[in-house]
Amino acid sequence: MKSLFIFATFGLIISAENSGIITFYSNLNNACQFEENMYPDFLKVAISGQNWNNSVACGSCLTINGKGSGIGTTPFVEFYNAIVINLCSECENHHYDLLMEGNGIWDMEYEIIPCNHQLPIQYRTVSNNPFYFKIQIINTVVPVYNLKVNGIECQKSFDNFWVLNKLLDYPLNVEFLLTDGSWYSSQVFQNDDGFKNF
Repeated sequence: MKSLFIFATFGLIISAENSGIITFYSNLNNACQFEENMYPDFLKVAISGQNWNNSVACGSCLTINGKGSGIGTTPFVEFYNAIVINLCSECENHHYDLLMEGNGIWDMEYEIIPCNHQLPIQYRTVSNNPFYFKIQIINTVVPVYNLKVNGIECQKSFDNFWVLNKLLDYPLNVEFLLTDGSWYSSQVFQNDDGFKNF
């Protein structure tokens, strides 16, 4: 229950267990800007605009348990471990859009849980502009809530990166706060390509 309380403290709309509905989509839209082959063991889902929280919800993990009741020709009765990778702007609260084949609107129960990633926390930077720093953190147990570079707070962008408009001297001291209250810190070097362990 501790992690659920802290999630709520940081502004994510979460409770121990919820009833909701699921729908389906088939195109790999990916507002969280995760690479396509990431998280193969998770069902990928899109979250409502109400819970998007300017992409802070990206990387949240949940269990989804289909109840079999609803409307359509492919009843949803499976149990899945899922991860948020996308925004469903037309979805209401407690409505998740699943990246899988299917049709209709089906009842389900879900619970937000800590992620059980088998990989270390990693980061990637994507801008070579010395006046514009952009970084993404992945494989965290819960989402990143706050990130600082050399003690300066970065802004969360809509596409799940943290950005800072400032000329910076490398290496950078990067520290970030998770929604469970955990702090992490490391150095980031210039011209880092691809994902690096944090």
